[in-house]
Amino acid sequence: AADQLGRALERDRLVHEAMSVEVARRSDALKSALLDSVSHDLRTPLASIRAAAGSLMDPSVHWSPEDERATAASIDREADRLNRLVSNILDLSRIEAGGLVVRHSAFPLEDLIADILQRLGPSLGPRPIEVHIPDGLAPVDIDEVFIDQVLTNLLENTARYAGPGVALRISAR
Repeated sequence: AADQLGRALERDRLVHEAMSVEVARRSDALKSALLDSVSHDLRTPLASIRAAAGSLMDPSVHWSPEDERATAASIDREADRLNRLVSNILDLSRIEAGGLVVRHSAFPLEDLIADILQRLGPSLGPRPIEVHIPDGLAPVDIDEVFIDQVLTNLLENTARYAGPGVALRISAR
């Protein structure tokens, strides 16, 4: 009986070790996939910034003032996008370390959505945008910064993958 109990305990220990190894393997695979995705997401705005800045510095290219402003605005948008990506990465590391602090406050959604749509206007392109927020909707208890990031990511992904003429509909209740 003691021999069987010892074998059962050993088998249980080996199963636990095998599960730990599998969890570690899957965790490594997910981290690699995340790193690949983040690398791509960081390179895209960097490439745009470098191309636009290189064009501005090229003495053989003659720019109209409007074109210079448009190119500078493009650099600014991409730098802002890059800043958001880096902030998201830092937030992810804070989440894993348990150091991310949520700061709740009552905030009117219509103001938040208006700010996001104004900031993302150029990247959303010429598409219909419908916003349905009932008049008198009470302010919502949220972390404004985090909800801004969530909505920004959703709208950017929608604009990127839905196609150029697809309408965006935003509603709250």
